[in-house]
Amino acid sequence: MKTKLAVFFLCIIAFGCKKDAGVDNGNTASLPTVTTSAVSSIFNTSAISGGNISTDGGSAVTARGVCWGTTTNPDITGNHSTDGTGTGNFTSSVTGLSASTTYHVRAYATNSTGTAYGSDISFTTTAGSFPDVYVSGYEKSGTSPVAKIWKNGVATSLTAGGPSSAFAASTFVSGSDVYAAGNEIVGGISSALFWKNGTLTILSNGTDQASANSVFVSGADIYVAGNETAGTPARTTATIWKNNIPVRLPGYIAYGVYVLGTDVYATGIDDNGTYNYAVYWKNGTQTRLSTSTFGSVGYTVFVSGLDVYVAGYESNSSTTSVAMLWKNGTAVPLTAGTTRAEAKSVYVSGSDVYVVGFEYNATNRVAKIWKNGVPTTLSSAGNDAMAATVFLVGTDVYVTGQEKIAGKYMAQFWKNGIVRSLNDGANDAGGGGIFVR
Repeated sequence: MKTKLAVFFLCIIAFGCKKDAGVDNGNTASLPTVTTSAVSSIFNTSAISGGNISTDGGSAVTARGVCWGTTTNPDITGNHSTDGTGTGNFTSSVTGLSASTTYHVRAYATNSTGTAYGSDISFTTTAGSFPDVYVSGYEKSGTSPVAKIWKNGVATSLTAGGPSSAFAASTFVSGSDVYAAGNEIVGGISSALFWKNGTLTILSNGTDQASANSVFVSGADIYVAGNETAGTPARTTATIWKNNIPVRLPGYIAYGVYVLGTDVYATGIDDNGTYNYAVYWKNGTQTRLSTSTFGSVGYTVFVSGLDVYVAGYESNSSTTSVAMLWKNGTAVPLTAGTTRAEAKSVYVSGSDVYVVGFEYNATNRVAKIWKNGVPTTLSSAGNDAMAATVFLVGTDVYVTGQEKIAGKYMAQFWKNGIVRSLNDGANDAGGGGIFVR
């Protein structure tokens, strides 16, 4: 007993017999290794960054994210995000910023040893006020697309991923309410959905194939255009859900919907058993837009005064198509038809008509915008890209879509031709609908 007591007191005198900060007896863990991602989607009050944790230092990473502030080397005692656990890439939203201000950001990772930081990166927020930009679309998590909506570059997931694949095709903002419409595939069945402020409503029955392609809100009424397989024998039928109640249209698929007063317009396709052809409906009455025997599609409809505009395409051979605008049923070709091209969306402001879509060059799709029939290229010629939706606020023209950069598709939008990316490029993503206010 005396020997043991002697050793005990010797320990107190020589070492204090206490653990060093962050070090457990017998624990050989070290700090994680973390790098800071480049800053993107820089707005007046927000930006996107993130990081990559390549090693956990031998102890599980229990917290990770980014820190930011107006001085160099910000840490977790100040503004910071919390973005999961573990190693690998992660994306972080940097929020609550001030316009025209230089900020510093760096990634962090915490394990049982302590907190490690990535390098300091500085950026400057944009000047003045910026309207709220809502973009719907998707971003992959592993191999599963997750439906997303970005507000001013900050993403909100609408679905959980995992075994499902989902996409938010369209968005609409009414008052303080944000709507999105899209699809989720679970167990091979595609369901038509819409979300209001992130809350899900399933429109289809969950056993038949269905899709939701466009949403439009008029007063208290919510209109969603799509299609659903129904009846005996089963047939895919163009459908508009008004306040969740399906209204069947004489046709195959409804891609776009627009409401003006008491009139409900939709566009899409019908088929004759051999090929599809572009149509539009007004209050359920169908008007055929194309007679091409190679097939045609109407994607979106816009009504200005007494004029009805439809954007889509018309195939003129088995390998080529013409990006097309129909005005009151009369075709206005936007491309020559020597390659494949499609018009995806139309927006009319005064006497100006804006159409967006894509046209193939020798190797890939190129995102395009046509103003009164005159084309402007939005994407790089060597990157596969597509413009999906166009929206105007005053004289500012917003376009959303996707572009493949460094092997990954980026969800992005262009404002007056200047591109802003919405994801960090770690996973494929794409923008579908856009609404600005």
